[in-house]
Amino acid sequence: MNQLKQLPIDSLYQYEPGSEQLLAPCFGQRRGEVRLFRGEQFTVIDTRFLAQPGSARWSHYNQRPLVELNFVLGGYLAQTHSGLLQRQAYVTGYHNCLFNPDSMEENELACDKAFQMLSIQLEPGEMMRLLMAYAPELETVAHKLAKRTPFVCQSPILDLPEPIKYALRTIWQSPSSPGLKQLHFDSVILRLLGYQFAQLLGTEQALAPAVLRRRETDKLYYARDLLLEQLSAPPRLSELAKACELNEFSLKKGFKELFGTPVFGFVLQQRMAAARIALTSGEKNISELAYELGYAHPQHFTRVFKKYTGVTPKTLKKS
Repeated sequence: MNQLKQLPIDSLYQYEPGSEQLLAPCFGQRRGEVRLFRGEQFTVIDTRFLAQPGSARWSHYNQRPLVELNFVLGGYLAQTHSGLLQRQAYVTGYHNCLFNPDSMEENELACDKAFQMLSIQLEPGEMMRLLMAYAPELETVAHKLAKRTPFVCQSPILDLPEPIKYALRTIWQSPSSPGLKQLHFDSVILRLLGYQFAQLLGTEQALAPAVLRRRETDKLYYARDLLLEQLSAPPRLSELAKACELNEFSLKKGFKELFGTPVFGFVLQQRMAAARIALTSGEKNISELAYELGYAHPQHFTRVFKKYTGVTPKTLKKS
C-alpha cells in the first residue's frame, strides 16, 4: 500500500482499477484518513477521523453518477444532499443506499469524537445489471438509475446486522495477489449488496423522488424543522399541517416522499438518534434522557429504544 498522501476529495477516483491507497484528504480542522480500493466497477472508501477537538465542514459537487452504499461504524456526521437529505444524522449503525447525481453534498463533523464510515460506490450500469440479474422485483429502482432519478433508502433501525458487521470487519483482509484481491472485494461487495437488496425489497416505498414543487418542498422542510425543535412534545398532525400551510394529506404524502419516512416515523428516528448519541457520550443518565425526549416513564423509553435499535439503553451506555 502507498504512503499517506494529501489530496482533495475529488481526486479519489484518479487511481487505476486494482489499486489500494491510503490517503489524507483535507477536512477542515480535523485530521482524517481514507483507505481506498478501486475496482473495475466499484470503489471502496473507508473514511476515519481521529478523536480530537474541533469541527470540520466540507462540501463537493457530485458530478459522477454513482450509487452509494454507506455504513456508519462509529461517531456522528450530519450530511445534506440537495433535494434529497437535509442534515441527516449519520450515527453508529446507520446505513443507506443513495443515488443523487449532479448535486451538492455538504458534510459537518461537529463532535470531537472519532468517526468511521465505509462506503461502496458503484457505477449505475453495474448496479442495474446486478438488480436485474438478482432482484428483478426491484425493476423500478433500475428504472430510476436509468433515468438518473435520485433516491435514498434508509435503514429503519440504527443497528448493523451481524452479517453486515462481519463483512465490513473482513473487507480489508484480502490476499496480496491482484487477481485474488479483486475476487475478495467482489465477493464481499456482493454479500453487502445482497443485504441491501433485501432491505430495498422491504422498504421500496421509502425511495424518495427528488422532484417536488419548490413551494411545497419549502413547507415540508419547515414542518421538519418544527418537529426537530419540538422532539419532546411534537405537534399533532393537524397542528403541523396548519403551521406549514398544507392539508394533512399533502403533508403526509409529501413528507414521506421527501424524507423517506412518515411524519411520526421521522420523530421516532430523530429521538432514537439523539438518544444514541447522548448515551454513548455519557452526557445524561437514562431517566434524564427519557424525560427530555418526551417519555413519561424511563421504562417506556427503554422499551421503545430496544425495539428500535435491538439493544437496551443500559447496554449502550455501558459500552
